Amino acid sequence: PPPQHWVVRDASHLQDESAWTPLGRGKRKEAFSAQLRRSDSRPVIVKRAKHTSTRGPSVVYEEVLYLEYLRGHTGIPFLLGGFSENMTTTSNRASSRVVYVVRSLDGGFAPGPFLNGHAMLDLHKMSAITHQQRFYAMSKEFTRLARHLPLELALAILECFRSFSEVGGFFLQDLAPSQFQVAVSGRTVSFELIDGPPAMEGEVARLLGVNSSHGVSGEALHPVPTCLAHTDCPATKSYHCCCATGEADGCGAKTPIGAPEARGHCDVRQL
Repeated sequence: PPPQHWVVRDASHLQDESAWTPLGRGKRKEAFSAQLRRSDSRPVIVKRAKHTSTRGPSVVYEEVLYLEYLRGHTGIPFLLGGFSENMTTTSNRASSRVVYVVRSLDGGFAPGPFLNGHAMLDLHKMSAITHQQRFYAMSKEFTRLARHLPLELALAILECFRSFSEVGGFFLQDLAPSQFQVAVSGRTVSFELIDGPPAMEGEVARLLGVNSSHGVSGEALHPVPTCLAHTDCPATKSYHCCCATGEADGCGAKTPIGAPEARGHCDVRQL
């Protein structure tokens, strides 16, 4: 059964799906703006898996764990609840998928130009890692906020990253402005990571069976090969550190340097 503190426990607590507004659609999940059936309800964000999972827990289920485990921490969206809904697969088999609901920030907007409350986000159009605008383009609202309240914004960003990385043990693989939502009230700035990152260590990682302190969540532990350089055995994925060569690895000539801690752990005796 769902936790008692969840406000949303089944589809009846939400307005009819026909009234939902699409916010985004990726390869594995989709997001909508909606409202609860209560008349005084504020806007909420609904996320659900596009397909059923055939390889362990779905990415949406893992996001629910991220939200519930870090409930109450700064920079983490407030989880209102979730449920499982029935669906029919492409092979006409009955199955189910996870749906969850979080509170939408009052007056919230995205730091980047790809996501807002009025336009549809299509991740298929921005999936290339080498697309430079994905890394640095900021929305006009975010730019104004950074100029007006730089210290407050910087502290909100640091607190958000501390919550999901240091406290939660999660690793954000696809860092981009579109992954966050910002809101401001007076001189108080809220900065939230709206896309749940994979668990890399800690309680949630152990629950999901992540068996390497620097491995990719959900993947099996592979033996460390004989290597001549750190790039021969990357800690996570090559495009995280942009330390491999070639466009196929997701890092072009003008892509940011990436995360140095993801470069690899080649044993010095094997160098």
